Amino acid sequence: MENDSLDLRRHIRAIKQGKWWFLGSLLFFITLAIVYNIKHMPQYDINASLLLEEESDGSGSLKKAGGMAQLMRTFSVGGFGSASIDNEIEIVKSHDVMLRTVKTLGLNRTYLEKDGLKKEILYKTSPVMMEAPDEFFDTLRTSFQVNVHLHRGGTADVTVNQGLLKKTVAEYGNITFPLSVKAPCGKFQLLKGPLYSDALNKHIVINVSGNAKMCEYFTSLIKIWQDNKKSDVISLSYADASVERGKDILNTIMRGYNDKRIERKNDKAQEEYDFYTNRINALMGELSDTEGRIESFKRSRDVNMPTIEASAYLQQSAKIQMMVDSARNEIRLLEMMLGSINSVKGSELIPTFEGMKDENITQYNKMVQERTELEKSAKPNNTVLVELNNKIAAAKKAVVRNVEKSISNAKHRADVISSHANQAMGRFEQMPGYEREYVNLMRDRELKNELYIFLLQKKESSLLNLTSNVTPSFVIDEAYSSTKPSKKKPMLVGIACLLLGLLLPLLWVLWRMRRKNTIQNAYDLPKEWEASAIELHPKKDVNNIKNVRAALLQHDYKRVLVAPFNHEARGLVNDLAATLNNIEQPCRVFAVNDTDQLLAGDIFNEINQAIDNGEYTLVELPVDCNLNEIADLLDSDNTMLVLALNKGVTKRKQFTQATQNIEPDNHIAII
Repeated sequence: MENDSLDLRRHIRAIKQGKWWFLGSLLFFITLAIVYNIKHMPQYDINASLLLEEESDGSGSLKKAGGMAQLMRTFSVGGFGSASIDNEIEIVKSHDVMLRTVKTLGLNRTYLEKDGLKKEILYKTSPVMMEAPDEFFDTLRTSFQVNVHLHRGGTADVTVNQGLLKKTVAEYGNITFPLSVKAPCGKFQLLKGPLYSDALNKHIVINVSGNAKMCEYFTSLIKIWQDNKKSDVISLSYADASVERGKDILNTIMRGYNDKRIERKNDKAQEEYDFYTNRINALMGELSDTEGRIESFKRSRDVNMPTIEASAYLQQSAKIQMMVDSARNEIRLLEMMLGSINSVKGSELIPTFEGMKDENITQYNKMVQERTELEKSAKPNNTVLVELNNKIAAAKKAVVRNVEKSISNAKHRADVISSHANQAMGRFEQMPGYEREYVNLMRDRELKNELYIFLLQKKESSLLNLTSNVTPSFVIDEAYSSTKPSKKKPMLVGIACLLLGLLLPLLWVLWRMRRKNTIQNAYDLPKEWEASAIELHPKKDVNNIKNVRAALLQHDYKRVLVAPFNHEARGLVNDLAATLNNIEQPCRVFAVNDTDQLLAGDIFNEINQAIDNGEYTLVELPVDCNLNEIADLLDSDNTMLVLALNKGVTKRKQFTQATQNIEPDNHIAII
């Protein structure tokens, strides 16, 4: 199993071997970055901000909620978070606001002047204008490009390209403006702009896209966010090659947001105004009907104010009852007087009663007194006495008649008063029902009057809101630009090119290393074989072979088995035999075709005989032989296995599989 150091060394070696890939890749991507910076138009950062002031955003109610609510809002607790600001941000970045911006500024057409690799945006300064109906841009789904080559003399060449491969779909040569262009995408016109001149010699490119696509494009580029959770400020940011266009875009977005909010406010106010107007008109009819019912009630019940009249009837009934009682007392008094008068006999006088003045009683009493005096001196048949008795009798009858008449009048008066009392009591008893009905009618009128006043107030408020054009937000900073172009994008492109220039060749050389996976150095071998490995120079140098010879002489191995893993590794036996002969060490070279020949037969006996004679025996095994078949022979103390590997050819996997059951104690690997 390989450790990290081996892997790291192999990776470093692969990187060194692929240095030309790294150099070429870096040169390519650096050139690409230089070309990009030449073609890239400098981008300026445009910023703007606005403050939400509309009450509907919840800020007004939140301020009224007190300091605790403000604290809760700061930490987004209890529903007092920045949801309302988030809603307003969604409106600012809405498709409708962006669509208005695109249509207002004509962002569906981008005019560029090309001069070699350089480009420049012609915002409001293009000598050629592309015009088409609004429906053309609303329904356009495929973008296209119009190339206009202006020539001196007032002529031009026009081509219309469409698609990723810039396929030419319309072409006009040596034309003059205006020009009506017919293309698969529709019809449009090319007109002279305010800055057009017949002396111009320019290449103008007009990139045309549909409104929907440009809305998506600018929505992805423009950043809109809440600057601070403790404030109601919305910030906008955008980067553009044209400072004027960038400012116009942000300012138009903020105006579009205010216009959309004002339209929404006016729509709501108009709906409220219409509702209140209709409701007031209907309520006027209901009020008129209620007033009519109150009038009918008063006429039919012969009552004006039941509550007041009920009290009056109650007081009147009490007074009438007192009059009835007084009349009855008078009748009883008169009846007592009549009884007293009728009971008077002889010379008795008629008593007088308080409150009753009758001359007949006075005359009667006077004549009775005269008769009493006359009876003292006159006889019973005295003419004067008889005449006086007759007068007394007549006076008594007159008194009786007067008293009876008074009784009759008092009874009649009592009956009349009693009748009035009954009528008053009857009206009083009807008053609670009248009062309840009247109160219901008055309550209905009062409620409708209050509702009428409330609706009038709301109608006036809606009218004021409708006629008010106060913007819901205050533009703190209109769009402003940075004084220098942004270096962020060129730096990012440079860094990206540098990383790609290093990463791609790195991936390539590592992939090649993994794919080839051959043995090139000792650390490509398994860890246990690395210490016993000997690296030979590609050229056949005796000094390299001496290292192998030294390993043989150090352990005094007489039987040396050489196993070449590739045909390119053969020939090591002859080189090793030559270096042994140079130091007068006798050796014999044997070649076997398979392991069976080595384990049995005359060649094995010859090898053992040579060893007994003190000679080194160099046995060259066949390529890719199965070493497991001679495992017992390899375990011998007098036997050394030399594995001959060809640098960059022998596979690491092949070596690992061949030696998985062999311990490298008495064996070496030659690379």
